Amino acid sequence: MDKERLFVIEGSGPDDIGLVGRITQNLAAAGANILDLRQDVLHGLFTIYIVADFSASSFTLKDCQALLDKVAQETNLSLRAERFFPQARDPGKKNLLLILVGPDKPGLASSISNKLSHFTVNIEFSKMIAREEVFLMELLLDISRSTIPLTNLEDEIRGVMGAMGIQAVFQREDVFNRRPRLVAFSVGKSLLPQDMIAELYYQVKLSPERISAFAQQSRQGLLSYLDETPEDVFDRVIGLTQPSAGTQELVQTLKTFGYRLALYGPICEKLASHLLRILGLDAAWGFKLPINPDSKRLNFSDQMADLEDISEEGFFKSTAQKLGLKPEDITVIRGAGIRLELARRELLELVNNCVITPERLVGLLSCFGI
Repeated sequence: MDKERLFVIEGSGPDDIGLVGRITQNLAAAGANILDLRQDVLHGLFTIYIVADFSASSFTLKDCQALLDKVAQETNLSLRAERFFPQARDPGKKNLLLILVGPDKPGLASSISNKLSHFTVNIEFSKMIAREEVFLMELLLDISRSTIPLTNLEDEIRGVMGAMGIQAVFQREDVFNRRPRLVAFSVGKSLLPQDMIAELYYQVKLSPERISAFAQQSRQGLLSYLDETPEDVFDRVIGLTQPSAGTQELVQTLKTFGYRLALYGPICEKLASHLLRILGLDAAWGFKLPINPDSKRLNFSDQMADLEDISEEGFFKSTAQKLGLKPEDITVIRGAGIRLELARRELLELVNNCVITPERLVGLLSCFGI
């Protein structure tokens, strides 16, 4: 360490292809040896941290900064260098992996960080995503200087997080190989925004009285408006849906974190299969619609009216089993996380062209959740 001349380089700015290569190529040309590098992209924001050894180079800190200024002009990044004096790793360090999952709300990151600081627990690494009302945070903690025993610390964390509706999961052993987990989305409401549904009802001239009457009907009663709907028309409507930008980012981030994903809810099987494909989920369940194999139309006759059901618990447990996970590896998130956008113009054109009646529209929207 005495012979090393270390600089820490920090950078941020708009993301682009080849940024890491541009920076590291110039450092290599200056004779620097990169010891550590961490890089991330967040909402199009590129960030990078590099620890480089310049002991074999004649570059001073001023020379290094001048080099970075040149790279910054070419890449539109903000880059700066400082001398770095590393601390020796404590041989008595004890790590704990903490995972927090639940409904998003203000103050969650502040609450957990303040609680950990109170008991002299250091956060060594953390990553977090908060999208579509879902909060997930992973923290690698150094508990070697904790003022209370680990069991008490876990109880304290569960208490403060549980009061905010957040589940706390702890991994004491092999913390650098996080155990796989299944994040299970349980849909309890429509995957479509309520204002979108209200606008569609307004555009097809459904009165408030009729809308109120529809709201009193059972799922099967609403689905019966789809009787004799051609299957290809139904498929066209399903194809008009895409996940919201927040949902897309949430799912991609969770997959990057290494989580397996499943979806269950009062949605039709065709929509569940559509989401399984476009989001890359591991499993998705929805109820089957009765389709006559000869006419290729939905048929809600008495003989075909029973909709297949499976319990939420049974579906998530069987999914976990297929993925080689245990029941305790399942984290259920209710009523949040998956949101859809619907191509309203195309859908309304189907109504205007009498391909879909206003009543059938109500039946179709009931396939997207309650």
